[in-house]
Parts: sequence; structure tokens; C-alpha cells
Amino acid sequence: MENNNKIEIIGKNGQKIKITEAEQERRNKIKKVNDELKKINVEKSKIINEKEIWKYFFEKPKKIITNICMKCLNFLSI
Repeated sequence: MENNNKIEIIGKNGQKIKITEAEQERRNKIKKVNDELKKINVEKSKIINEKEIWKYFFEKPKKIITNICMKCLNFLSI
């Protein structure tokens, strides 16, 4: 049998809400799952950011070096 005792909690906007203990447990489980998903997303975005940083450091200097080499070749061919 479900327990119908009401618990008073404070919502996000400061309003007081009365919910059952079962609802409170369900909310806690959902919160745990959401927290785990947030951690996973942070790790994924960190990995993506690291890849993007390395891409920037390798691609941009490569373009700069290519431009310098082309200018040197043009200068030497004159």
C-alpha cells in the first residue's frame, strides 16, 4: 500500500509544494539520473574541446607555414 503522508518541499521558484513520499523518492531517482547524465556530458564536451584545441594548433600554423613557404618560393624565383 502506498504511503500518503505529504511532505512539504520548496520548488525552484520558492513556492511550497506538498508531495507524497513516493513522489519524493521518484524525484530523487530522476535527479540522480540527471546528475549522472550531466557528468557524462561534461566529460564528452571536455574531450571535444580538447580535440578542437589541438585541431586549431595544428591547422592554423600549417596554413601560416604554407603561406610563408609560398612567399619564400616566390621571392627566390624572382
